[in-house]
Amino acid sequence: MSSWYDIKIQGFKVFCNSSQCFSEWYFQKSDRITREGDEANIGTRRYLYVTDAATARRRLALQGCDRRLLESEYERAILDIEKEFEYATEYYPDDVATLREAITGMTLDDWLSKLKVIVNEELDHRALHDDYQHADAVINYLTSIGKWNSDNRYASFPCLTPDCYTLAVLEVTPDDAEVIMDCTDCVKAGSIAAFDTYIEYLQPRTYFYEIFKTSIHDIENIVHTIEVNNTLAKLLFSGVITALETYLSDTMRKLIFNNQAVIRRYVEFEDLFQKKIKISEIYLTLEKLEKDVSALLDKTSFHNVEEISKLYQSVLIVNFPSEEMLELKKAVEIRHDIVHRNGKTFKGEYRDITEQNVIALISSVVSFLAKIDDQIRNNLLFYENDNESDWSPNPRFQLL
Repeated sequence: MSSWYDIKIQGFKVFCNSSQCFSEWYFQKSDRITREGDEANIGTRRYLYVTDAATARRRLALQGCDRRLLESEYERAILDIEKEFEYATEYYPDDVATLREAITGMTLDDWLSKLKVIVNEELDHRALHDDYQHADAVINYLTSIGKWNSDNRYASFPCLTPDCYTLAVLEVTPDDAEVIMDCTDCVKAGSIAAFDTYIEYLQPRTYFYEIFKTSIHDIENIVHTIEVNNTLAKLLFSGVITALETYLSDTMRKLIFNNQAVIRRYVEFEDLFQKKIKISEIYLTLEKLEKDVSALLDKTSFHNVEEISKLYQSVLIVNFPSEEMLELKKAVEIRHDIVHRNGKTFKGEYRDITEQNVIALISSVVSFLAKIDDQIRNNLLFYENDNESDWSPNPRFQLL
């Protein structure tokens, strides 16, 4: 499957590349959307970054790519074009003469007016054949493929970098023109992770909740298909708590290791990290921090809902529903007796676990985790955006 993505302004392609060099460019994560395919792709979901031309221009300007830079690149590119003509005179003397006459006296704004025609008529030079001819000699030059443009320039337009070429196209498009980066092929091929959190956010439940529900369905199938005696009931009862523990553990791990703000809150929360270190040990400590965090998480009892509620509130800003807490604490105590004391209490009394106890526990745990998962899912994009700025400090394209 293809894993290429492209950027179009008002439907005009300004850039394409493979997922191996994927960059969000000047888009923000909040620009991500999904959209149904056009008439030619009915039933196909598109994964896009979308903003408008005015916003894209502003973001380029904030990174120093403005009209002044475009003019500077234009002046250098015009000299480059003249060198091309000197080389091409030997092979295309008539074409060179025509072009020289056509561009004599042209300003940057004149070149932009030609580019506007190309954009409005969707004369994308990447889609045209070598034998394409336009009535206007300059437009014909700008839409040529390989015949004229130098390796020193990004496109036939007189500029040097893809950012300035994009800015030139933005200069000739209205403020409300859509600027779209289509990542559909990359997402479907699984070659980029840029939409993973967004897609999960759009679902009614998180990935780990769906895994939890699968485990619960397996337990329910046993309850409803075979006769459940005391021994089996104890195992199923314990299995429900294990499914709860797995969700809480996996969710915490994923969010901690995918987000700097979350891992910081975790380190600040855990008492074992409250120790003094020498300044000379700072970098060594940081290098092994994730390993230390992972080791501490391995030792955490995620079925201890009372302690884990404090962890979730402090680290993930998620509150455990109080109405189910007391019942779950009792269930965890029962599970402890089942796992560690073969179903006996500390007083030596046997726990009489029945099919009805398992069904009641399932109902309680499902309700409990559904409320937690709602908070997790609603926070997903905030967790994600905490980890990085609105756009990269140096989001230049990587060219093939």
